[in-house]
Amino acid sequence: MKRILSILLVGLLVLSSTMVFACPVFKGGEKILKSPLNIVQSVREETPKAKFAPFGLVGGFLKGVAYMGKDLVSGLYDIVASPFTMCKKSCCNI
Repeated sequence: MKRILSILLVGLLVLSSTMVFACPVFKGGEKILKSPLNIVQSVREETPKAKFAPFGLVGGFLKGVAYMGKDLVSGLYDIVASPFTMCKKSCCNI
């Protein structure tokens, strides 16, 4: 009984995740989850460009935080607006 329940639970998890990420309406959640990676990417880009490494670290960190905030806001907007866009476009046949 436990084995059947665990297989069913894993199947539902896989099915729900493929439905969410297959539809472009739900890209807001992906933006929110990947937003902290902007800090790392910006620090990696800015540090070699700077003449003085601490300025590159601080500048890259601040730039990454700004990009992370932008992705968080746009991801939240996508999530909030997704029911309205799903009414306009029926991209998911759920």
